[in-house]
Amino acid sequence: MAVRNAKQTMTWDLTSVDGVREYLFDTPFAASGVAKISGGNANFTYRIFLLRPYVVQSGREVSTMVLKHAEAYVANIPDFAFSPARQVRFEYIIYLLLIPNATSGL
Repeated sequence: MAVRNAKQTMTWDLTSVDGVREYLFDTPFAASGVAKISGGNANFTYRIFLLRPYVVQSGREVSTMVLKHAEAYVANIPDFAFSPARQVRFEYIIYLLLIPNATSGL
């Protein structure tokens, strides 16, 4: 659930399906459905089913996407601290290894 503080900024619970749906509500990625993807341990990963197709840079329309969210702990073991910065570095290294002609311009 979104919580509004005194400065009128929003915080979002991206550890739940409802929180992700609410987070995406007023964006080009508004979802008709959100499904938690199983199998991972470190992150919160969801399949997003878009209300309207999104046009990617190549001009192709996509109707689903994957959202991956990292907290400062392992998703399946909240007492196990795990830095999001460390997770991002790992994901980026895998990206560079798996994607042909990937550049470091992220």
